[in-house]
Amino acid sequence: MRAAVVLGGLCSGLGHAQQSVEPLVLRIDRTFVPEREKSEPVPVFVQGDRISGQTGVVTTVDGDAELRKQGSVIKATRIEYDSVEDELRARGSVRVQRAGDLFTGPELRLRLDARTGSFQAAEYLLANDRARGSSSVLEFLGPDRYRARDATYTTCGPGNDDWYLKAAELKLDYGREVGEVDDADLYFKGQRILHLPGMSFSLNNRRKSGFLAPSYASSVQRGQELQLPYYWNIAPNRDMTITPRYMTKRGLQTTAAFRYLGEEYRGEARAEFLGNDEQTRTNRSGFSLLHQQTLAPGLTTFLNLSKVSDDTYFTDLSNRISATSQTFLPRDASLVYGTPWYSLSLRTLSFQTLQDPLRPVVSPYHRLPQINFSTRRFDAGGFDLSLATEFNRFSHPTLVTGNRLVVNPSISYPILSPGAFVIPKVSWHATTYALQNTAAGAPDTINRSLPIVSIDTGLVFERSGNYFGRSYTQTLEPRLYYLRVPARNQSTIPVFDTGLADFNFAQIFSENSYSGADRIADAHQFTAALSTRLLGSRNGNERLRATIAQRYHLSDQQVSLPGETLRASRSSDLLASFSGEVAPKVTADTTLQYDPNLARVQRVSHSVRYSPEPGSTVSASYRYRRDFLEQIDVAGQWRFGGNWYGVGRYNYSLREGRVVEALGGAEYDGGCWVGRVVIQRFATASQRATTGIFFQLELNGLSRIGSNPLDVLRRAIPGYNKLNENQEAQPRTFQNYE
Repeated sequence: MRAAVVLGGLCSGLGHAQQSVEPLVLRIDRTFVPEREKSEPVPVFVQGDRISGQTGVVTTVDGDAELRKQGSVIKATRIEYDSVEDELRARGSVRVQRAGDLFTGPELRLRLDARTGSFQAAEYLLANDRARGSSSVLEFLGPDRYRARDATYTTCGPGNDDWYLKAAELKLDYGREVGEVDDADLYFKGQRILHLPGMSFSLNNRRKSGFLAPSYASSVQRGQELQLPYYWNIAPNRDMTITPRYMTKRGLQTTAAFRYLGEEYRGEARAEFLGNDEQTRTNRSGFSLLHQQTLAPGLTTFLNLSKVSDDTYFTDLSNRISATSQTFLPRDASLVYGTPWYSLSLRTLSFQTLQDPLRPVVSPYHRLPQINFSTRRFDAGGFDLSLATEFNRFSHPTLVTGNRLVVNPSISYPILSPGAFVIPKVSWHATTYALQNTAAGAPDTINRSLPIVSIDTGLVFERSGNYFGRSYTQTLEPRLYYLRVPARNQSTIPVFDTGLADFNFAQIFSENSYSGADRIADAHQFTAALSTRLLGSRNGNERLRATIAQRYHLSDQQVSLPGETLRASRSSDLLASFSGEVAPKVTADTTLQYDPNLARVQRVSHSVRYSPEPGSTVSASYRYRRDFLEQIDVAGQWRFGGNWYGVGRYNYSLREGRVVEALGGAEYDGGCWVGRVVIQRFATASQRATTGIFFQLELNGLSRIGSNPLDVLRRAIPGYNKLNENQEAQPRTFQNYE
């Protein structure tokens, strides 16, 4: 029979193993109580095989002893509790549990309220960090503060020492949310792989200044690369990352990325500098700035500025395919004032054009400035009213320049019901040009105005049905769109910002087949479309969708861009699409553009993806556009035997006969760590390509070592799943201590 007692201010008895004793709640007044506990003394519960001592002074519990106080549970072979000093001494298989944390060892001395003391030969499990370790001496330095000597630290589960830190001293301060180790060695699979004179890391995902984990990479263009970023936590709303990057074929490049955030503004500035590139023997640099700020209620400003030192800056120095494909770098600044009824904006836009010598491009016009004003009012007596105006000053070093003013008011009257809609609309498009640097005999002033009339109408039919063994609601949605725009001679109007819009399901229902305002296409046409969908009867989720559409012209084309071939038929290409879940875990998406007059496919895109479980997905796609591109693309992440995963992508241009991007590698999920090896090769210009190698060891809860391929994998593989997504490593920093 066990004895139990609750210690307090007045004791009416002690229990013994030979007696049946009910717990007693007694209270003690103390000379020291932490500020947060002064409102009410906290009782101490003890129990064990034998309880003895002096009431209100010392209590001794022998045999399967246990003490409980304010969420803490302490178990040992023997516990001595000094009520006056609020000090506990425990010996023999000591276990301390508090807030999910567990500490074990042979001997403990602890002041309960102050939470100070020491634990000999302690082992610990930390719930918040999902970490564990051991130490020769573990010191409790106060609430949520620990110091361990000759300590180990790992996030691997008990019995698994795949990786661990071995440090002369480990300090964890959850008040400041900072951890530190001194004179530490990092072990992986029993081998020491890294020595750290000092390491500090943030707890609970808080930022902290210090060196980030170094990364290593290799590529054909740059050789071997080593980066050692330094993170500077300037303030809660400001930080900077300074990254020295040494490339054996190029030299030392330094990058500084500064982020800032305020109540009314936010932004990021980035600067890069490579002095005396060993390949080009020139200094190379890059700069970018993104800034957004609210200056007053309704008044905002936006900046997007970028510049590099030379045309091949990205193809030589970047390891991202999205960067190497850049041709026009914007210098965009705008000021916008908006209300629920109208908006007014002032904008300047220019570009730096990066030229590929084998594929030169014409630099776009600069807008210095662009002024936009628009207003809209819905349901004004049943009518929707809008007005859009735009003024641009177009400049270019070699082409025609000038001003363009566009005024476009419109009025519509929507008629809506649950199963049908009719939207008649009338607008007027007026444009004025004042030109400079025109050819001899060409006009300097041009005016153009024309009306635009449209009627958009559609129906929605529904029926219930059983498909694939499930109940669905099937819809049938016919739509008819009529557009009338008279022809105006526009051959003398220069082309500042206009091109033939992409022909797709959005454009086939638009008022103008051109993007930009330099051409307004003449039209006397109908667009007919038919869609059907399968919707889940219970939740309304869309399972499948199929659409077919075609435009029918009632007159010949008269307006065109320079070099554009006039339309020869009265019907447009046929558009068809299909998308949805075609089988369990299998989705498909198909879009087709077919020319019925020439009986040939103009453009097609097929894709299918199979994702049976997280971490296993494979996709294949085919893209074709006549006289422009033809590509196949296969990508996937797949779990093989055990914890091995393969990753890869193969994107090949059939038209050019070369690889656009090839990627292959393997991942291993070790439970408390993930290893990744990825090789990537991609085209950087018309006749150039680069190869890169990524190796990364991610230690859950500590850091990532090596070069990071995650951004590459997420972009290249649709549906890619990070293996340890639920055990995301907290940002860690490395810091040397004197």
